[in-house]
Amino acid sequence: MRRRLLRACTLPFFVLGACSSVTDDVSRQILQPPPGWLVEPASLGLDADPFTIELHSDASLTGFFVKSAEAHGRTVVLFHDERTNVSVLHPYYTFLHDRGFHVVVYDPRGFGRSKGIPTLQAWVYDVPALLDHVRARPDVDPQRIAYFGIGWGAVTALWAARTQGPCAGVVLEGLTSPRAIVREATKDDGSMLGALSTGMLEFSSMPDDVEPADGAPRTKPPALFLAGELESERDRQAQITTFTAYGGDKRLWVLPGTRSSPHGLFSQDGEYQEQVGTFLRDAFSGVRTSATVEMAKAAASSDGQTWYEATVVAAAAGRHPIEVGVALANGTAAFARTWSEDGRARVRMKLAAAPAAAGAILVARKVVDDPDGIEPFVPVPTDLARSTAAIEPLRLRIEALRNGALPAGEMAKLADDLKAAEAKAPFDPQASAELADVFALLGKALRQRPEEARRREGDALLQRAVASVPVNPARHVWPGASTTYGFPQHDAVEAARRQLAAPAK
Repeated sequence: MRRRLLRACTLPFFVLGACSSVTDDVSRQILQPPPGWLVEPASLGLDADPFTIELHSDASLTGFFVKSAEAHGRTVVLFHDERTNVSVLHPYYTFLHDRGFHVVVYDPRGFGRSKGIPTLQAWVYDVPALLDHVRARPDVDPQRIAYFGIGWGAVTALWAARTQGPCAGVVLEGLTSPRAIVREATKDDGSMLGALSTGMLEFSSMPDDVEPADGAPRTKPPALFLAGELESERDRQAQITTFTAYGGDKRLWVLPGTRSSPHGLFSQDGEYQEQVGTFLRDAFSGVRTSATVEMAKAAASSDGQTWYEATVVAAAAGRHPIEVGVALANGTAAFARTWSEDGRARVRMKLAAAPAAAGAILVARKVVDDPDGIEPFVPVPTDLARSTAAIEPLRLRIEALRNGALPAGEMAKLADDLKAAEAKAPFDPQASAELADVFALLGKALRQRPEEARRREGDALLQRAVASVPVNPARHVWPGASTTYGFPQHDAVEAARRQLAAPAK
């Protein structure tokens, strides 16, 4: 199962005809249930209760209540995005479970095994029935329920945090703007007709009071905003605008080198799980978790940029590594590292544009001195994060190879570059599994080369493809130009097996 991580939906229709027809068009374009079903909590060895909430004869909500013996009533409700289902959420609910929380994972109408036609109205307005079901469980503390939303799930999580009773905290990743999507749909050019079309479409298709920035001042639970540096500009702007307006205790983490979910789980492997887990733990305990960052203009630079000083205040005694992430008004991001002393730190940053919002984290990963002497420290990445970073520069050529668009003359160069990347950062088994079809395709091409050395290399790549198959293919996940769920590389690997069994020509 692959799906494009493209948040900027292009909606090819005009606001014509009845409102009901327009509403259906919007819902169909935005909400795209994927086919297939891959993994359940039981296959991962987790204790989980399946549930079904019958909304009416033609609609239901289905999911799992993943139980933790260490939860003591602390429960996280996970709202997935508009293009996935529960069967691919295991990278999220496993790390949340491992940190001692019950986790509720469910599919809205028309997704996964839930009955009904998916609509934006139902996506939001079915949530009270879900939360009533969760609060009724004897192992749930109704006062200690938190929400974790991704994409359109983040829009829903923010709405629920504001309107649906006690909420201990809310995590928002890939938060988008329904209003901005409507404007794109109607190609709103600022004219009176454009404004009328936008208003009609928003009124007819969107749930009431769901625009994140509008509701943010009235939302009070502690909130953690996760903004990927490489996400779409539209969604990053929605997150920054909402963060700035948010009425409660808030934290912003700008994730370096990170695209849309689930890329943060890989690019920031280890750090991601620790930051989210720590935020939720503190939110359930009622501990103030925000690290405030104040940005002040310091001096102009001769290259036309501006020096700013970031002052960080964090509730942490002792000496800690601090990473400051700044979202700039021009849509880019900037980062700086420093050390805090008893909860306070200062660092200068040269910025190309004014800061729109800033956040800081106490780095949880192990850090070491920067061997280049440029930074005060560098985090030590996990093998998975290191593999992700090594493969990233080759991503476009890898996708071209998979799509049959890589010229034959560039096959050997890609094979050489993969080998060089792995020499710098040995590929994690998950990365090798993701590249199994790439090894197979390159192996087939090199096996046909006239040079004996290249033919031997082709055989080695075919063998590597076969050896890279994961133990449980259904559990495989990888965020690339397309996010991989399951193991679509199967056919390419089987072709590699056949080629190895046949004598080389």
